[in-house]
Amino acid sequence: MFIAILEKLASAKFRLGVISNTGSVALPTIRKALDAANLLVFFDKDLIVFSGEVGLDKSKPAIFQLAAQRTGATAAPGSCLYVGDDPDERRTARTAGLRTATSILRLNKGLPASLTDVPHLSNLAACVEDARIAALDSSPGPAEPNNYHQLLGRLEAAKSKLPPAYRVGFPDPLLGVLRDLGEQQFNQLLASDPQRERGAGLLLDMSHAVLQNGEGFEPVATDSFEELVSDLYDGFLSAEDRGESASRITRCSLRWANGAIPILARTHGPLMRHLHSTPPRVS
Repeated sequence: MFIAILEKLASAKFRLGVISNTGSVALPTIRKALDAANLLVFFDKDLIVFSGEVGLDKSKPAIFQLAAQRTGATAAPGSCLYVGDDPDERRTARTAGLRTATSILRLNKGLPASLTDVPHLSNLAACVEDARIAALDSSPGPAEPNNYHQLLGRLEAAKSKLPPAYRVGFPDPLLGVLRDLGEQQFNQLLASDPQRERGAGLLLDMSHAVLQNGEGFEPVATDSFEELVSDLYDGFLSAEDRGESASRITRCSLRWANGAIPILARTHGPLMRHLHSTPPRVS
């Protein structure tokens, strides 16, 4: 099935590559193994990035930035998708501005309908069970950041953990809004929206999006949810639906030239806890 997907992607003119931590293994040996598995033919020779060849590895963003640069997407790394099963590597790739996924099946969304298979439902029962367990979880998620001065300090500390593009496009403007509000108006805003369904709810959700990512709150769950929201936002919604969903999905989708950096999302409660305890299922 993997080869069949690569064939479809190649026929649809996707540029495919490999980023690999090769360690001490001889590079000719790796290339020979890829060739023997009939894989080498699918990959752009300029996009085969071996750590032993470039002196970088996937523990730092630089190797992902190099791969994006080789595609010509230096200013728009979000047009590149890194597929990998290691959550730490996907997190590092997102730090470099790339989109991420756990399965190459996500690329099927970019293929013409004539090239894609009918989706299967073999995992439907497991997905329904995941949803049932999540619905029974009553956890409220992280505590509300409702102390004005503590919130400012936490946001300042958390933003330093985010990539520069995120800091400029989201935490910095958010901090500016909070400082313009001042402590008195901040408290008045919270008091005016006790159910957190209007301005106060939006402001706190935006703050949580920064804090959960910057402070490392349930990183596996947060990463999984961001990938889920990215899939929904990029793959299933029409342009009109994306506009309408802006008030429902807390995100930071920053445009870089013709691409976008990955979504910054916050999640809480049942979905977050369930993603933390159970790996996401794909159907």
